[in-house]
Amino acid sequence: MKKIVIALMLFLSMSTGVLANGDSQLYKGEITEASRSETNPGVIDFKAKVVILDGERKGDEVVINQQLLTGETTIEYKKGDKVLLTEAKDLDGGETFYITDYYRSDALLLLFGLFILVTVIVAGKHGFRAVISMVISFIIISQVTLPMIIDGRDAIFVTTITSLILIPTIFYISHGFTKKAHIAIIGVLAAIIVTSLLTRIFVNLTNITGLTDDDTIFLQFFNGGSFDLKSIYIAGVIISLSGILDDATISQVSIVQQLNETNRKMKAFDLYKRAMEVGKDHISSMVNTLVLVYAGSSLPLLILFTNSQYPLGQLVNLEVITEEVVRTLVGSIGLIIAIPITTYIAANYYGKEN
Repeated sequence: MKKIVIALMLFLSMSTGVLANGDSQLYKGEITEASRSETNPGVIDFKAKVVILDGERKGDEVVINQQLLTGETTIEYKKGDKVLLTEAKDLDGGETFYITDYYRSDALLLLFGLFILVTVIVAGKHGFRAVISMVISFIIISQVTLPMIIDGRDAIFVTTITSLILIPTIFYISHGFTKKAHIAIIGVLAAIIVTSLLTRIFVNLTNITGLTDDDTIFLQFFNGGSFDLKSIYIAGVIISLSGILDDATISQVSIVQQLNETNRKMKAFDLYKRAMEVGKDHISSMVNTLVLVYAGSSLPLLILFTNSQYPLGQLVNLEVITEEVVRTLVGSIGLIIAIPITTYIAANYYGKEN
């Protein structure tokens, strides 16, 4: 899931087809000629001619000479393939090109367009509003939240402030400027505040450093260790929770609203009690969903640890596992408390009207 989010954010944040990275650049290209020969055991000498399709070098044809290791993971580049080219400097200061990977953005954009089309066709104007909300979310995160964190500001503070802006914005776009949206926003913000405090407490109690995977290691390496990874971890939990609370809170307010319209004589306590019967089912299904989503995203790691010689009690103490446990449980607690809070506010509001 996180790779999907990263891909979408890159689509929205990139204004050109060329990506600069220090002294190197990435270009889109198409292979016009390709040949390969195995001169040494286990090594393939790959030669190709590639036409650059974007950027200031558009239309140029470059020659590729690189070696590929043979095996099950060998990539079979061939004529007509769209690829990513990296332009870099060799030891003598001259330019050199090599193929980094396949170019997949066109297919991803097609899939993204299909997703938007299906959403709008099935959900109508509500689907269209949801798509607009999603785009705005990515824009705010990529253009406001991330740059502020990169500039050295506290990640937790930045995420909290942008959440206070983001949540009302996407709720009002998705659900309109309605009483239902007002109440749901209050419930979400209350849950986020509680969850932020819980995350900070248990991150300290479990001594989580945030330095557990390749992403964080590269982040620290390329930025001279300037980021507070613990704060970034907590900020990530806050953003994740903001996403899952929309459905839960809006659903609960809608249930209370419908109960109220069905029987105008119902008091606040009765509205709350009946709505929470549905809310309990919602909690059960959403908690299971959270666990399965995290388990699915970490499946290779779980398989690796299952085959380990160490007992489960010791494996849980590893930070890479502890991070996921804290993230899952804190997120579940945030979801659980959001439902009764939102239901209580909605029940009292509509109950007083009666």
